[in-house]
Amino acid sequence: MEWAYIAQYLTEDYMHDLAKAAAIQTDLQKRYPDTVFVNPRILFADVEEVTGGQAMACCLEMMEKCNLLILTSDFTANLLEWENAKEMDIPIFYYMGENEPLARCFDEY
Repeated sequence: MEWAYIAQYLTEDYMHDLAKAAAIQTDLQKRYPDTVFVNPRILFADVEEVTGGQAMACCLEMMEKCNLLILTSDFTANLLEWENAKEMDIPIFYYMGENEPLARCFDEY
């Protein structure tokens, strides 16, 4: 079974981000039932006292356990995850939208 880390751009609208994260993960889980999707926005949804730095450290640790990285939304906002995936030789895909195939990243950021 594969594990996929979902990197999502976050905005100031926490509830919007959480709803979007749930929709993306639900879409992917339906289409790829043999993959476990890890979405930090959902994992940290109920945690109030985590700073940005603490959260990113946890995210990168989780990403190391995954077989692939999925970038969503504004791809340039996920540069840290992209750089780490490249260093770890983890395949990178772009989430293009509901029911759209994942697009493989072959080029540089």
